[in-house]
Amino acid sequence: MTLSIDVISDVICPWCFIGKKRLEKALAALDRQHKVRVHWLPYELNPQMPKEGISRREYRTKKFGSWERSQELDAKIVAVGETEGIHFAFDRTERTPNTLDAHRLIWLAEKHGVQDAVVEALFRAYFTEARDISSRKTLIDVVVEAGLDRHQAEDVLNSDEGMQAIREAQEQSQRIGVEGVPFFSVNGKIMLSGAQPPEAFLEAFREVDAGRQWFSTPPKTMKISQEWGCGSVEISAYSVALNQINSARKPLGRTPFQHSSHLYHNVRCGHGIPSQDPLAGTLHFGTIPP
Repeated sequence: MTLSIDVISDVICPWCFIGKKRLEKALAALDRQHKVRVHWLPYELNPQMPKEGISRREYRTKKFGSWERSQELDAKIVAVGETEGIHFAFDRTERTPNTLDAHRLIWLAEKHGVQDAVVEALFRAYFTEARDISSRKTLIDVVVEAGLDRHQAEDVLNSDEGMQAIREAQEQSQRIGVEGVPFFSVNGKIMLSGAQPPEAFLEAFREVDAGRQWFSTPPKTMKISQEWGCGSVEISAYSVALNQINSARKPLGRTPFQHSSHLYHNVRCGHGIPSQDPLAGTLHFGTIPP
């Protein structure tokens, strides 16, 4: 059985780094009958970020209302990171970068068979080594250390190479309603939003083996954007599910859900899809406690 896993992420999303480690734990627990391909796709949390980046303190203060609030959130992520073997160095990180060029180099890395190594190197450079990946020199140094050819990396960044592929991948993410990361798709059938625990990935793999498909959302808390992923993961979860359900209901003559809040109410209250609905069992939602 081949597992093809698409991961939509951004290299400055700490939950994406955590999600990567949890996915790796799940893959390590698989039996040898499975062949695995992991494909990293781009998501820009800050597409309007200046190319040179900005002060992290300035950015986080504006985003969260105060530096103190930012530090509180950092402390929570640091604690979770420690459980996954990640030693976040937020106290030494000075800038929040624009990540477009990083994504272009990740695209290049796939062509040369070193994509996962480059993604890992970029996560580590930014989060644990506090390197400024908004600097082109630093960015190229990081990917070269992970196995990319320096001249090829420079050639890409000195041209428009990779831009079209990045745009197409981002448009695809928008079409399926991804509004937060990390976001995982397993064989195009099982979708998981947020930094799910290894057990959730293993369940997804079993469901793929069984020929089923479903969508899972982070079940722990309604504050998903803070505790499971970066961006509006809680909105993304229901938007994607809404698109999936309506696509399946249309040929059956079913009345479509008009907006995600309708679907949200059903999942929030633990109702999901009514048991008499013939679609039951096709899509699965991780219910969120009231």
